Amino acid sequence: MKTPLEPPEVEASTVALRLRDVRRRPYWLCLGALTLLAAIIFFARSPWALLDPMPYAEDGLWVGAGLRQGWLSLLVNARPDYYVSFNIALLWLATQLSQILSGSPLLLLPQALGTVSFFAQACLVVVVVASLRRDIGRTAQAVLLSWLVLMPFGQGQFEILGTCLQMGFYLPLLAWALMILRSRQHGWRRAAVELVLLGCFFTNPLCIGLCGLWLGLEIVDAWRPRQLLRTQGLLLALGVASALIVLPHLLQIGRLPGSLLPGAWMKMAVARPLLFPLWPRHYGRLTDATALLYGALWSSWVLFAWRVAPAGSLRNALRNAALGLTTLCAATLVMRPNLSVSMTTFADSGPGRYFMGSNMLTMVVTLLAIEVMRR
Repeated sequence: MKTPLEPPEVEASTVALRLRDVRRRPYWLCLGALTLLAAIIFFARSPWALLDPMPYAEDGLWVGAGLRQGWLSLLVNARPDYYVSFNIALLWLATQLSQILSGSPLLLLPQALGTVSFFAQACLVVVVVASLRRDIGRTAQAVLLSWLVLMPFGQGQFEILGTCLQMGFYLPLLAWALMILRSRQHGWRRAAVELVLLGCFFTNPLCIGLCGLWLGLEIVDAWRPRQLLRTQGLLLALGVASALIVLPHLLQIGRLPGSLLPGAWMKMAVARPLLFPLWPRHYGRLTDATALLYGALWSSWVLFAWRVAPAGSLRNALRNAALGLTTLCAATLVMRPNLSVSMTTFADSGPGRYFMGSNMLTMVVTLLAIEVMRR
């Protein structure tokens, strides 16, 4: 039997839902505005990507192959060792943008590549900051956003900003942010995040191992056997399937040829990934001894911040980011020993594209450690 109280209760619940939707709109509008602002700043840092554009390296080769043999075929056959799904998706998006604006996939392709690259990098930065919304204050979010947008890239900035082929180096950072967002979503939203993670797996194989490590720590932190398959089953299945498909190709090719020069390991493992983004103007004054000292001090400070941090999402985010940074530095040292040829001295910063992800993770770890110590 209906009571007189039911209609007001239903009306009140409807009003509450509408108010919740209204509160969400400014947040999404803010994210959109921040993305646009970050893209504009990236353009200001590398304006020639639009003012004097030219498809760079594999960007042009892969677009030609995609238009000639089909994008799905290119998605599988772009590289012999691993897949580059995100890169191919961005190139396809650039051809569609050129098609819409000019009626041809090639007429405005150089400008479209720069535009897509700027917005892709801007989206990455905003997703990273948004993933920490519940863990750090607004001031810290603004500082982190400015750090990531204005971070020095070194002498290779021209091949980083305004190009699509380097996006894979960012993906360990994106995977870290998506794992945080995933832990706070349910239902179809969590499944959508996991599908984006699948794209990371099929672009940068390191994301498979990192997400496996982070997922294992997440399971240990909140061990509930009955809920394991329901909450973690899809990501576990995607990770295992990705590993079975991707890793055999990668292991067959192996690491890049070349040997690690003895005088370069400190620069590749410590100085360039950790110290350069924090002290770019003093990088040229470093020596192996001072780089080791500063790297050890910074690492000890981060470890101390993690030890004193109270249990919670901020502590886990700091731990996972530090583990991801360590793994990324070690993988660069092992898988790309040929970089040591150009990193025997501190006179120049070397090829910056190989250190984009580790440099951004360094900034994230630094800010999280500061936030822990501030509290």
